[in-house]
This record gives sequence, structure tokens and C-alpha cells, in this order.
Amino acid sequence: MNDEIIALVSLSHDLNNHFNAPNPAEIIADKVDLSRSTTMLLFMDQQDNLFAFITSKAKTTLGDIRKMLLKANLIPIKFFDPKNKPNHFDQIATELFKQAYPGMKPVSNKDLIYYKTLVSCNPALVEIKNIRNGIIKSFDTNAKNNWRPYKKFNYSKVKVELE
Repeated sequence: MNDEIIALVSLSHDLNNHFNAPNPAEIIADKVDLSRSTTMLLFMDQQDNLFAFITSKAKTTLGDIRKMLLKANLIPIKFFDPKNKPNHFDQIATELFKQAYPGMKPVSNKDLIYYKTLVSCNPALVEIKNIRNGIIKSFDTNAKNNWRPYKKFNYSKVKVELE
């Protein structure tokens, strides 16, 4: 019990330093390996939304994070921008686009999709839409296909629109 309270306080402190994020209410999974140098912590907020807080010792991009989450059976909805940097991913992607195509401006967000995957992202905070098959996977070099089941947890965010 005390360890969980300490972990929640530590997580809350890290989130407040790096992101404008909701306060964690419950830790679902801690120290889930996503690669040799990347770990993830899954938590829920007071409104029962699921989030992944990802840290890495190596340079990671938004594309790397997305790929690791999909391998871990987690479907992301939203990547949070760093604190005090609204539209961070769009701004960096626009700069990368202009480096590749000098003199051109991106016409729509579709032009930036690829360049957003190249944006550096460490640490990362991601809102999760659902967990495929109700199984969170962890990176393990000894396992078949380098991924093994870590924890069973059913979660699916359903968007309800009232008319």
C-alpha cells in the first residue's frame, strides 16, 4: 500500500514536470519493458481513462513509441505535447517538412503525418484507446517474437454521443 502511494506521488510529480496531464488515480502496470532501454508505466485517472507514461534511455521518436505500443497490444488515441509547448509535434513536423521541401508549406495535416513520426519524444505520455485481446505485452528477448504476456487487463474506451 505504501509503495503504491509513493509510486503515485512520484508519477504525479513527473507528469506535472513534463506534461499538462491528469492526476493518476491507480497504477495498472509498472516497469513494463518496451525495448532494451524503454519502460512504460500504465495508469488510470479519476475519470477511468488509461494512460501510458513512457521513458527511455535512448533517443526515441513518436514513430518508435507508437510502434512499441502497438507491439504491446495498446492502441493509442492521443500523444500529449510537452508542458508549455502546445502544438510541439506539429511545429517540429512542419520544420522537418520545410527541410525536405524548401519553399513549400504543408497544405494540410495529412502532409505532416510522416514527419510527426520523426519528432523526438522522450518522455512520452499517451492516452490509450483499448488493449487488444485484454493482454498487455512486454518486451523480452528470450520470448518467441520478443514479446510475452505481462498482464491481463481488459480496457476499451467507448465514445458515446447523445443526440
